[in-house]
Amino acid sequence: MVSPPQKREGVQELVEAHGQSERHACHLVGMPRSSGRYMAHSRPGEAELRACIRRLAIDHRAYGCAQITYLLRREGVMANKKRIHRLWKAEGLQQPRRSPRKRWCGPKGEVLKKA
Repeated sequence: MVSPPQKREGVQELVEAHGQSERHACHLVGMPRSSGRYMAHSRPGEAELRACIRRLAIDHRAYGCAQITYLLRREGVMANKKRIHRLWKAEGLQQPRRSPRKRWCGPKGEVLKKA
């Protein structure tokens, strides 16, 4: 599956290098023209919030996104937990998943009752 930024690059390549119209290039790539013209922008204060998240994640290595959200709220940063989770993933701070423990069932070693 091709992401929208990659499709935008494809449209731009078709328009500039091959002389296609924007409408025709968007049709070929399978993307609406409004999406082709979209310019991504960052929200004000997002860089500071990213820095705060990274600082707390370094200070508290065992904490996940939910605990970092709680710490940010204690510091007075009022941000939506979904926004913090999006920035957490964008910074690549996901904690590795725990491996499941092996559970022992039944007697260990030699079988006690044989047929």
